[in-house]
Amino acid sequence: MKSILLVMLVCLVGAPAMAENETIFGGPIVNGGYGAPVVKFGQIGDESAVWVGGKGGWLINHTFMIGGGGYGLANEVGENTDEIFWRYPTRKLGIGYGGFIMEYINKPNRLVHFSFETLIGAGGATYLYRDWDDHWDNNGYTDAFFVLEPGINIMLNFTENIRAGAGISYLYSSGLELYDFDDSDLSGPMGQFVLKFGYF
Repeated sequence: MKSILLVMLVCLVGAPAMAENETIFGGPIVNGGYGAPVVKFGQIGDESAVWVGGKGGWLINHTFMIGGGGYGLANEVGENTDEIFWRYPTRKLGIGYGGFIMEYINKPNRLVHFSFETLIGAGGATYLYRDWDDHWDNNGYTDAFFVLEPGINIMLNFTENIRAGAGISYLYSSGLELYDFDDSDLSGPMGQFVLKFGYF
């Protein structure tokens, strides 16, 4: 009987010491960070679109990145002539978006690994019209919109401080209505190339 009581006492006293709280970031946090130029390829309506920009932020325990990014349309998209705006017969679409980014990097120490990211933010679009003096002007035709862009990348460790990779994402737009251009023209899948520089 005494042996049973002794075992129970040891279990009761030792249990709190053995139990550990499960946390996302256990122990000391390893800080890092990176910046990355990014090139994206997709469609706007039925035209090809090229986006350039960048992303970066605080890297926690080699695995979680909290930061932001932004991208702008790099090529000419939109009708070249527009009879409705007869004073500005040549036009093109100007558009950009950006926001808060969260990224999870799976097994970053592997030579080839995956990362999963989501951008939540906003953007702005405008039609730029070229006047007779060959100057571009938006003429007040602008609109703002909400964006959500989840994506996945496959990354390759080049050096201790350089990572490169490619991936796919889906850009979801809401609230865009600009003359004959709306969410259905902007929303869709995109491919991307990314080059990371930083402390990983």
